Amino acid sequence: MVNKALGALWTDEEIKQAIDEWRQKRPERVKTGDWRVEDVPFYEKGRLPRVDLWHRVDYLDEYDLTYGKKWGASGLGKLREVAVVRPSDGDLHPFDKQDPVFMNRPVHPNLKKWQEEHDNFVQILRDNGVTVHYIEYPKPAIGPYGPIRGLWAGKEVEVVWGGAIVTKYGGWNVLNHGREKVLTEWLVKQGCPILLTIIGKGVVETGPIMVLADDAILVPRGMACNEDGVAQMRPVLERVGIPNIVEVYTVGWMETTDWYGGGAYHADMFMMPIDIGKMLICPRFCGWETVKQLRAMGYELIEIGADDQKNFIPSNLICLEPGKVMMHAGAKETISKVRKAGVEVVEVPFTQNICMGGGIYCCTAQLVRDRGPKLADMK
Repeated sequence: MVNKALGALWTDEEIKQAIDEWRQKRPERVKTGDWRVEDVPFYEKGRLPRVDLWHRVDYLDEYDLTYGKKWGASGLGKLREVAVVRPSDGDLHPFDKQDPVFMNRPVHPNLKKWQEEHDNFVQILRDNGVTVHYIEYPKPAIGPYGPIRGLWAGKEVEVVWGGAIVTKYGGWNVLNHGREKVLTEWLVKQGCPILLTIIGKGVVETGPIMVLADDAILVPRGMACNEDGVAQMRPVLERVGIPNIVEVYTVGWMETTDWYGGGAYHADMFMMPIDIGKMLICPRFCGWETVKQLRAMGYELIEIGADDQKNFIPSNLICLEPGKVMMHAGAKETISKVRKAGVEVVEVPFTQNICMGGGIYCCTAQLVRDRGPKLADMK
């Protein structure tokens, strides 16, 4: 227990220890109602609170006392909690079929099979020790420009250490707008702090943001994230312990999203870490500089074959913990490569959602993870 003389100087470590000691006492005080002023950190009898010390308490050291949980999934530690949106007829609104080119929906899934595959996917998550929450949209879900598209895409929630970053859309379709309001309301209802909402002309679609390690994050620059949006995120990420922001430039489209790269403006559609220091990647979807950059960082790169990439989006996967991932079952060639690299694969049948332009990663808001390896652990 930290015992200090009146008016004494405190080290940062002693300040953190005092908060941790209170964290241990608090459950009993809540249970019994036996609150004692001398338990309050930095208490000095008969004196005003030590404001100089409270100014030095880090947000991450105390926010769980207010919000009830250590929110954050910005790493590769064991995945504990996620949220998903079960597919519904709201995802297949008749409005979606008025102009298949504008909506970029030449093929639609079979809703019954889609729901069955999604329910099976959720059960696989639970079988692997993950708590699954459901996000529900109003019916009908109407946004600023009409019926909201892409309701199924739960990953448009990015929960970094300490809270959430709320998206501002810039690509795919203006009819995605409106999801951010529903998702913000859901997060607040769950008790998750909102650390940042992208504003102004900044663009950050949080769906394709990719964690590399506890202290490193990858951001796809291009249609999904612009310079202004990344600049808004940078100070927030640094303050929650993520100083390493790796930017990769992505492809986009002009008149078509046809194979082979037009629609893959989210980096998770062609790359994803599968273990500390191991990255799955389809190099034809990114510039050579990205390959060179990842190798310079120390990554072992596992290449996705063209046929798997075209049909199954193998990199759109979920890392359950370092060295264990969930992948689309159809990507047999890539799964074999991943297993040869020493990574355990849990296969997930998931054919229908791909018609909508995404896979299991896109479907899943990752909310809580254990702390895991840092970028330096690759060395």
